[in-house]
Amino acid sequence: MEDLRVAEAFSKFFSVPILSMDEAVKAGPTLMCLMRDKANRIAITFMVEPNHVEVGPRITVSSVEW
Repeated sequence: MEDLRVAEAFSKFFSVPILSMDEAVKAGPTLMCLMRDKANRIAITFMVEPNHVEVGPRITVSSVEW
């Protein structure tokens, strides 16, 4: 649930829609991706599609204060 709240906050801040991976691949060649890393922190990165190659930067969110 926290992931969705963070995604919504970034969506509003950057004025970009929240899309499923399938929708994002169809929408354009570059997308911003929010995911959990191995340490269960929120990681934000940028990917080039359709090859799904990370181009960075990668932003790690260790905690969120609302």
